[in-house]
Amino acid sequence: MFAVDGAVDFNEYRNMLKQKQENDEPLTEDSDEKKRQQFALFDKDNDGIISPTEVFYVLSNLNFARELSEEDIEQQVEEIMRRHDSDDDGMLTFAGIE
Repeated sequence: MFAVDGAVDFNEYRNMLKQKQENDEPLTEDSDEKKRQQFALFDKDNDGIISPTEVFYVLSNLNFARELSEEDIEQQVEEIMRRHDSDDDGMLTFAGIE
């Protein structure tokens, strides 16, 4: 479930949330709303777009990220953006990561 390096990237984070959701309750029509809520965790300014700065902020404030250096977190942010920026504009949208 987790990378060998002990860091949790965005995919691992989404998988953890999905697993928790599946364990807590069955998937419903509200699952799209739950995904939006998960997206909102990263969208700090509520503009519908997740910037690298917002990803960095969330990762650096998570308990398991406290042991990572700023450089390690920046590498995680770059990886997340590379994997999920579907239109290469340097930002993530809900539709682009779904």
